Amino acid sequence: MASDMDSVTAARSRLAERMASPWWYKLVAGLCTASLFVAISFTLDDIFFSTAMALFVFGAVVGPSANVAALKRSTGVAVDRYRGGMGTWYLTVFGVLVVGFVLQYLLSVPNVLYVGAAVAFAATIWLEFHIDRLLRRRIAGGDDRR
Repeated sequence: MASDMDSVTAARSRLAERMASPWWYKLVAGLCTASLFVAISFTLDDIFFSTAMALFVFGAVVGPSANVAALKRSTGVAVDRYRGGMGTWYLTVFGVLVVGFVLQYLLSVPNVLYVGAAVAFAATIWLEFHIDRLLRRRIAGGDDRR
């Protein structure tokens, strides 16, 4: 019985290490989020409209879908990475977006959404590291709490 439990624990540990996302996954996730800010800035400034739409489609649809598919292929594991642990990210990214929008378009402060893109990029990179830690803990320890 003890050896069976040790085998399960060892298998959980191996799976937990395999589930960690590689550096490129985090980078692409950050770029997708940042591209949304840049696209909104381009669109509302009435410049580069086609570039803005391409960035928006990349950041909202194509980039995330391709990134998740590449992660699954790379790690051989497909899990719902975003089930829990995203509250702080949502508050940060959408809070920065709202504040940036108000500053740039209602108060005419230039280029605020570009700074917001950098903040959103950093917040997304942090989120991906945080989610890796949560997944490792849940899988390795059998902990399903958020």
